[in-house]
Amino acid sequence: MRGKILLLTTLIVVILGLTAAYFMLTNVMNPNSIAITSTRIEEETILLKGTFMDSALNYSGYSKTCHENKLVLTIKGSLIKWPHSSGEFEIHIKNTCGVHEIYLQGSDPNSIKLIYKSDH
Repeated sequence: MRGKILLLTTLIVVILGLTAAYFMLTNVMNPNSIAITSTRIEEETILLKGTFMDSALNYSGYSKTCHENKLVLTIKGSLIKWPHSSGEFEIHIKNTCGVHEIYLQGSDPNSIKLIYKSDH
């Protein structure tokens, strides 16, 4: 009986730990906590460089949507420090939709920030 309780407790701790790690790895960052240091748009490529304003955060990826020449990026950060990770990031994206505007989107739909607009 004691072995079953220990096994169940261990299983619960592992599940809770994995769940917490998952949410720490997939936090969509608020656009106001991101500083974009460079934006370059070419015919085939988009390059964004930036950093998190909170030095404890590490870049862990992004997702994108493109619609009507508008690129919307959600940038993810993590409190977990992976080897070779930092709060600085460089994103290379194929320009497949003729981007004229770039936005950063937070987890809240109202949390959106225009970071680039072409002169076209």
